[in-house]
Amino acid sequence: MVRLLVLLAGAVSGILGVLYALAVHDLKRLLAYSSIENIGIIYMGLGAALIFTAHGARTWAALALAGALLHALNHALFKSLLFLGAGAVADSTHTVDLENWVDCSAACPSLERCFSSAAARSWDCRSSTDSSVSG
Repeated sequence: MVRLLVLLAGAVSGILGVLYALAVHDLKRLLAYSSIENIGIIYMGLGAALIFTAHGARTWAALALAGALLHALNHALFKSLLFLGAGAVADSTHTVDLENWVDCSAACPSLERCFSSAAARSWDCRSSTDSSVSG
């Protein structure tokens, strides 16, 4: 029962994190809600590992646990860079409202490259995870 609860809590956290992130216009809140979604994905991996362990599928449990741990490491690396970039962009534009941003890539080209790299890395890991699940 606890195993299934961990899996379901992860799914709910993932879905709610995405829905809340879609509704905000504040960059730092958007990143925070995205973190909630990513923690949900990590919990889903942990829940799957627990369920596989209970059913004696040790190989699948190891793969699910490895996926959850790798996603946690990846999230820690790219999200910290995104928050750092968000703070720098907010300082240079004097706003965190995404709708009021001006083009700051000309003023801060290195910041734009770092921020874009972290955002692309975040998307790349999710799309590769999604394709491995469906394929």
